[in-house]
Amino acid sequence: MHETQLSLDMQRPQSSTTPSPIVAANPDSRRQWIWDGERQAFVAGTLREAMLVRGFTPHSLAVSARVAESTMYNALAGRPTRLRTARRVLETLAGVEPKFELSRLGRAATF
Repeated sequence: MHETQLSLDMQRPQSSTTPSPIVAANPDSRRQWIWDGERQAFVAGTLREAMLVRGFTPHSLAVSARVAESTMYNALAGRPTRLRTARRVLETLAGVEPKFELSRLGRAATF
């Protein structure tokens, strides 16, 4: 079974059982997935973190991504969204550099 997942850098793993070479070589370099294509939904916690480090509020991200604010709140709740919505949100997030690093369990995580 193939999983379709997108990280903020828009890379896809080949399958759920085949880890990418980066993950296999160095587990600390693993990126958090922000979009779960199988569920057609954002991973809520990772989306919130990506917004936080870029200085977005739900309202400002909705305006920048040209999606409804209610859609943005649904995405933040982990509810399914359309692919067009996911693309707009991901492209908007990818276009803004993180302003700071978020520390998680003793290691720095940049989204």
